Amino acid sequence: MRIIRLAIILLCGICLQMGASTIDSLRQVVPTLKGNERSKAYMKLSQLLSSEENPQAALDCLDEWIAFEQGEHNIEGEGKARWSKVAVLTNCAMDSMLLKEAPEQMAWFKKHRQWNRYYDTWDSKACVYMYSSRIQTALREAQDMLEDAQKNDDNFGKAAAYQLMGVVYESMGQYDQAVDVFRECIKQLKQRESEVE
Repeated sequence: MRIIRLAIILLCGICLQMGASTIDSLRQVVPTLKGNERSKAYMKLSQLLSSEENPQAALDCLDEWIAFEQGEHNIEGEGKARWSKVAVLTNCAMDSMLLKEAPEQMAWFKKHRQWNRYYDTWDSKACVYMYSSRIQTALREAQDMLEDAQKNDDNFGKAAAYQLMGVVYESMGQYDQAVDVFRECIKQLKQRESEVE
């Protein structure tokens, strides 16, 4: 059994070096893998699909990965898959899909106390508003994020909210307010760093 697993892992490694046929090869190999090897293969396949400028295929792959992790009852793996989905939507500028998807992913991250991913997803959602000239909506999102992070006493969330507010204020030409909230962002990051040490 170990020899078969090693052969499959080697096949995956070879596939990743082959170029265009890599995606097809990985699609064939993924169903034969178990556990962590399958998770890694899904991650690689979704990355390759999104880099091939095929975001819908990447999203379909990520949905398969999420379903696999649910079946495995692997909360951490499912969190990675869900965050990867948010990242593809963000990086491929699929704004309307991100706005629809973000609340579902945020609810899942909150339920499983994956706070960094929760606040990062919220930030991605708010940035869609900001970059589509819905500045007041983006500012409201940042303020709501800050209130939520304060309630959860989460320094990462507070820092993310302050950073977002700073960017919004800067885009509005309110430089003094931007400087103030950027200072708060730095303060929260320093507090978080001291807690981690």
